[in-house]
Order: sequence, then C-alpha cells, then structure tokens
Amino acid sequence: MKNSKISMTVIADEWLCRKRMTIKQSTYVKYKRIIRLQLQPFFLSQKMSEDAIVHFFMDIYQSHKYALSTIQTIRYVLRSVLSFAENKYDIAHIDFQYVKMPRQHTHFQILSDQQESQLRQYCFYKQDALSLAILFGLYAGLRIGEICALQWQDIDLEQGVIYISKTAQRIENEEQSNRKTVLMVSTPKTPSSKRLVPVPEFIKMHLIRNYGNHHNELTKKHYILSDSNLPIDPRTIQYRFQRLCRQKEFQINFHALRHTYATRCIEVGIDVKSLSEMLGHSSVSITLGRYVHSSLAFKKEQINKIKHPFLS
Repeated sequence: MKNSKISMTVIADEWLCRKRMTIKQSTYVKYKRIIRLQLQPFFLSQKMSEDAIVHFFMDIYQSHKYALSTIQTIRYVLRSVLSFAENKYDIAHIDFQYVKMPRQHTHFQILSDQQESQLRQYCFYKQDALSLAILFGLYAGLRIGEICALQWQDIDLEQGVIYISKTAQRIENEEQSNRKTVLMVSTPKTPSSKRLVPVPEFIKMHLIRNYGNHHNELTKKHYILSDSNLPIDPRTIQYRFQRLCRQKEFQINFHALRHTYATRCIEVGIDVKSLSEMLGHSSVSITLGRYVHSSLAFKKEQINKIKHPFLS
C-alpha cells in the first residue's frame, strides 16, 4: 500500500528490517547506528529534496568528524532508503548525481627492513599471543580480526595451510545490558575472504615445533591467541602491538603487517593473481591498488634490469 505521507523515519526502519535478512549482524548494527545518529535528525529537520541532501553531505564532509569511508556508507544507506521509499510509497525520486564523494587517498605503511627485523626477533624468541599474531600478519597477510578468530582446527600443520572462515570484531550491543559493545565471531567481510592461505615452510616448522601439541581433541577448538574457548579482542592485540612498537622506538599500525606481506610477495616474484586470492580480495585490481607498495630499493633493482643499449 502506497502512502506518500508516511514519515521517512518509519520508512528507514522498515528498510533496515528487510535489509537485516541479507546482511551480517555487524553490518546491520552499523546501518542502524547511521540511521539513528545521522539520518533520523536529518529526516526530522528537512523536507526531502536534492538541495537538502547536497547540503547535508557538504555539512558532514566539512565537519571533519567522519572518515571518508563512513560518509560513503551514509550516502549508500540514505540512497537505498530513498530508493525503497520511491518504489513502495511513491515518494518523489531524488537524484544523487550531485552527491559525489572525493576519492579516498589513504597513506599505506609498510615496515622498514629494520622494523621487520626487530619484530621477527621478537616473534621467534617469544611464545605468546602477540608473537603468533605478528607472524600470521607478516607471513600470511591475515587481518587482525581473522587472526583473533583462528582456532587450532583451522590450521593444517602437515600441509602448512590456514583456513580462513571467520573473523572477530567488537560491535554495538543490542541487548539491554550494561555492556555497550560485545565481541562477536562471525563470517568474514566478503565471500572471497573465505580462503586457504599457505604459509612459508619455516613458519610451518616453527608452528609444529612450538605448538604441534595443540591439535588434540581437547584443544583443537581453542582459539589460537587465547588458547581457550573464548577469543581475544582485536583491540587487545592492537594495544599490545602498539606497546611493543613503542619499546622498539617506532610507531606503526598492525594492519601494516598485511601491507608488508603483500609487498614482500610481489618483491620475491609471487604472481598477483595468487597473492590476491591469498589476501582474500575479490579482484586483482584491489590487490594492486591498495596493498602493493614497492620499496625504492626494489624499484632501483628492477629498473637496473634495463641494460645499456650498446653493452648488452
């Protein structure tokens, strides 16, 4: 039944209810938060029009309160809600052609040789949750949530492969309790994120030598980092990693391990298609555009493959 007088707040809630059947819980919570905090105040204060929407996004962008990725998500939710309203309730069409976000230019970090050496030394002389997390980031390119969700049954030590099928993340708690957030283990962010990742032989031997007894019936379902039935919070690993980096007198984000892994793979000649699959990307272009950052030394080595035309 079509009704052009129905409020946009009610329509947004209806859209969200339908959307819930096709998206992950963490995505649902994110969309719900956007509707509650950004879109509902806008719906209550403005009549829907192209000019109002353009000014809405200009205000958000110029406030510098939100990352560009968050603004893009707000745009997606608003556009989807309005499209739903147009199809079901005959609400006037809103053209989003003037609501374009600038491209996100993110500065990606990779470890220097010295930083990588310092972390390597820590990993091979320590047997703790942080050393394992660093190894899986640096030599398998896993995301921090994927690492925290790993169980011993997810690693085939004989074959030297890791099966990625889930991720751990902290999301807003919908239950009426004192806890504002809850740690959840769920499926990865995209279907391509489910994958088999081989590890280098020396990592396989390190795991067998130091953790080979964790595949018995009692411990194979334990989460690797906590060695218990409960996963470690990714924020805990981030905090421990930052503290270690400060002790080593440098500062870098844990995700830089993944960027470093991708770059090193390219440097040793691993083909981009295989690398893309190991990283869990949906396309090779994502791998090339976001994760491959050749060092100056590597670039000089490659360019010097061009020989002098009169000496070759």
